[in-house]
Amino acid sequence: MKSDMNWESVLKHHPDAMFIISRSGACKTLNNGHRSLSEYAGVPLHEIKGKEGVENLLPLSINEDVLEVLSRGAIKKYEYDLELNESVMHLEARLIPCDEDEVLVIVRDYMEEYAGIKKIMRESDLNSTILLASPTLFVAIDAQGKIISMNESMLTLLGYERHEVEGRDYLENLVPKSDWEKLNAVFRTLVEKNEPTINENRILAKDGREFLVEWHGRPIFKDNGEFDYFFGIGMEISDRRRAEETLQQNRDMLNGTLNSTADGILVVDEDGNVITSNRQFSDMWRIPRNVVAKGSDEELLRYVIDGLENPGQFLARVEELYRTREESNEEIHLRDGRVFERYTCPLASRGKIIGRVWNFRDITGRKLVEEEIKGKNRELENLNRQLIASRNELETANILLRKSERRLTNFLDNLPGLAFRCANDIQWSMEYVSNGCYVLTGYNPEDLIGNRLLSYNDLIHPNDRKYVRDNVQAAIDEERQYEIQYRIIRKDGAIRWVFEKGGKVSDINEDVYLEGFINDITEIVYKDEQLRQVQKMETIGTLAGGLAHDFNNVLGGIIGSLSLLEHTFDEGAKNKEKIFSYLHTARNSADRAADMVKRLLAISRKHTLEFVRMDINNSMENVLKICKNSFSKSIKLEFFIPDLPSITMADPTLIEQVILNLCVNASHAMTVMREPYEKEGGTLCVCREKVTADKAFSMYHPEATDGTKYWMIEISDTGVGIDGETRQKIFEPFFSTKKKELGTGLGLSMVYSIIKEHNGFVDVYSELGKGATFRIYLPIIDMDALIKDEKYVPDEFSRGRGIILVIDDEEVIRNITRYMLEEAGYEVITASNGEGGIEEYNKNSSKIRAVILDLSMPGMSGKEVYSRLRTINPHVKAILTSGFRQDDRVKETLDMGINGFLQKPFDLESLVVKLREILEERG
Repeated sequence: MKSDMNWESVLKHHPDAMFIISRSGACKTLNNGHRSLSEYAGVPLHEIKGKEGVENLLPLSINEDVLEVLSRGAIKKYEYDLELNESVMHLEARLIPCDEDEVLVIVRDYMEEYAGIKKIMRESDLNSTILLASPTLFVAIDAQGKIISMNESMLTLLGYERHEVEGRDYLENLVPKSDWEKLNAVFRTLVEKNEPTINENRILAKDGREFLVEWHGRPIFKDNGEFDYFFGIGMEISDRRRAEETLQQNRDMLNGTLNSTADGILVVDEDGNVITSNRQFSDMWRIPRNVVAKGSDEELLRYVIDGLENPGQFLARVEELYRTREESNEEIHLRDGRVFERYTCPLASRGKIIGRVWNFRDITGRKLVEEEIKGKNRELENLNRQLIASRNELETANILLRKSERRLTNFLDNLPGLAFRCANDIQWSMEYVSNGCYVLTGYNPEDLIGNRLLSYNDLIHPNDRKYVRDNVQAAIDEERQYEIQYRIIRKDGAIRWVFEKGGKVSDINEDVYLEGFINDITEIVYKDEQLRQVQKMETIGTLAGGLAHDFNNVLGGIIGSLSLLEHTFDEGAKNKEKIFSYLHTARNSADRAADMVKRLLAISRKHTLEFVRMDINNSMENVLKICKNSFSKSIKLEFFIPDLPSITMADPTLIEQVILNLCVNASHAMTVMREPYEKEGGTLCVCREKVTADKAFSMYHPEATDGTKYWMIEISDTGVGIDGETRQKIFEPFFSTKKKELGTGLGLSMVYSIIKEHNGFVDVYSELGKGATFRIYLPIIDMDALIKDEKYVPDEFSRGRGIILVIDDEEVIRNITRYMLEEAGYEVITASNGEGGIEEYNKNSSKIRAVILDLSMPGMSGKEVYSRLRTINPHVKAILTSGFRQDDRVKETLDMGINGFLQKPFDLESLVVKLREILEERG
């Protein structure tokens, strides 16, 4: 109502004619300023208000202009002439949108001002006293933009003396730079169209203030048609603009207030014309907006009357309220079941009733709620009785909760080890410690709580304190739990190994605490050490067959050489050169035997973990030697040992054991673990690379430390592979997929444990039937160059005069066997592998009387070679040799029909006797 009062005051006292025109073209409100227009046009006042079409006072296009302004939401202004009885009023119309259905039209009479201008311009003196004294702003500007003159009103407004402005550039001195482009465009339009124009722009006072001026400008041309100067009549409209903005703001606030309420509001004047309404009103009564826009209370009543339960009573009450000053608050019931609360009061201004306000509120929900409340009250009474019963149950539950808390405390106190809560400080200050503390540490819980007697940090072994702190802080930073093993010193001085698992918790103050459990794992650590020893023995047992074979090969070289020496000594000194050759072979074989014994002792030696600066390359070389001597010759060994050293801090014996364990597993995967129908053998590849744990690497290897450089030792095979389910269990102790006699399930468990103790980690990649790849990661220490000894490779030589074919991958055995056969009078052809032997036999099968065939060779085994030889000559005579008689393949080859078996090592006599036996056989 206050906004309406302000609006009414503005309308009443504004000197210009002001109209409120609805979307339909009806004049809803007008002020006193219209009187001069109506008197001039001869239009009675009662024919203006509420009537559609005010074309006698406003432009003919007013209806279209109203719709345009409403659709654009922008102000529109233009000049027009009101003609009547050969007289003309020169007027300006300004249309301003008020809301979505109404437009404010302001009409100003410029006739007198233009008449004065014309009169003045007819006079030669631009500095006419009348013009200069006029309160309206006046300025004349020449074609070059210089100020010709301005009147006193404008000089006073701007604070200039006349001599300070005349002759000066108008734009540069009086107009803000941001308006230059706009004003130049106005000047160009004036000259081009030779028509008066209206525009608004800011002008600058001498003290820097800005004024908004509405200019009515016209170009003046000389008699010859040449442009002479501009002149403009202006009105400082800053106050008017603020008033218009205030008016618009008040109307916006009023409309915003009306539309923000959930109630429907209708304001009607004393004649039954709608002054305003909000959207909720039309929505509640389901009245189309175009009906509301007509502005007639009668139209609204006709639209809603059929929806009322008692329309006659409703209309009678409305007529009664219009006649009185009564305020009313009543309920209205609609046929669709809705209920409205109607509040109405008279609208007064200066003590005079000018209309009535109707406020409608949908209380359908409230009425339903009131009915529900009655039922709810009854329910509440029942609930109250239930609440009393629940309270009694809650008291019982609290008693049970306290008992449960006591049981939890007893449970924690009886757990092995101790449960704790401590601060994340340098002392690990304890806030809670379970009673298991005494058994674990020898101290009572109260000795540690609050560091009363000592802190928990004091219990940690001095050498382990940094390790504990670094691992716990890393887990806190990474928002994860931690698991660590370290030593503590009990009250009695005993050192115990403990396992701690815990994590970060925060209280309401965001202080960081740790909670977790600490258990004594001393016995487990000792058993783990024992398991390592068991694994060493398992490795020795696994390698026993292969070592026996290769060791017997070595002994064969020694024994064969010595037997040849015995025979040669009988022939006298003429064979001195042969004697030295045999001695050299025997010496080399003895050295190899000693080397194998040393490595066997290194593997089986029991010792504590000793970290020293070591070269991983040396371990790879040692393992390669063992593999060459121990593994089935059907396995192709590819060891890529780099020239540059691979230095780390580790226990050399354990690292060598790890690599060997993985190589043994790979060997089994390519031989004994294959199905009977599958071909044995494959490729074992061992290599070393350097990697850096960047963010991407750490994402897939959470055990890695960001930025750390690692040696990566890769052991891959082409064996049977590992399926996904098995991969999840392979590092568990005693888990094995091998036959019972081939493994105890401790190998990979030891590998994992050893590498973890070296601050490394192990990855496995495998698919069933496609082999497996194990990668060991050990931290890099440095890359100092190491000097490697050159290896002596004995020369291979053969004399090749005989009819006995010797197939053996061991050069020493080939040479010794050849020497023996040559001493026995045979000519000898040798082959270092199965393929070569088959090729030699195929070329010389008619000359070769017998074949001496090794069982374990790379590529094709002796069993496979014998099978191929029989396809060439079904009656081939052959002797199978091996250093390991218990190999299942020996029996299988004998069952195939091979003529005999000779156990390595053998001497000259044994060889000659066995050869004579098979050559003398018939068949």
